[in-house]
Amino acid sequence: MAAESERWFNYTGADDEVPDDVTHVIVSIRVIPANAFRGHPNIVEVIFDLNVQKVERLAFHACTSLRRVIMPGVKIVEEHAFLACKALTHVV
Repeated sequence: MAAESERWFNYTGADDEVPDDVTHVIVSIRVIPANAFRGHPNIVEVIFDLNVQKVERLAFHACTSLRRVIMPGVKIVEEHAFLACKALTHVV
C-alpha cells in the first residue's frame, strides 16, 4: 500500500503539466524532453517505461529530492540531465 504522502503521475509527453506536489513519476514516452521536470523539488522517484530511449539535457535539473531513477531501456542520457539532483543515490 502506498504511503499517504505519495502522489503518482504518468508523464506521456511535453504538453503534460507536471503538478508541483508529485512525488513519483512514471514516464511512458521515447524521449524525455529537455527541462521536462526541471526544478520539481518533490519528485523522489522516476520509473521509465521500457520504451524510453533518451533523456535530453537538463530534463531533471534541480530535482533536489530525486533519490531513485529506474531506466531499463535508456540508451542516451544527454549532458547535465540530472544536474543538481543532490539526493540521487540509486540509478538502475
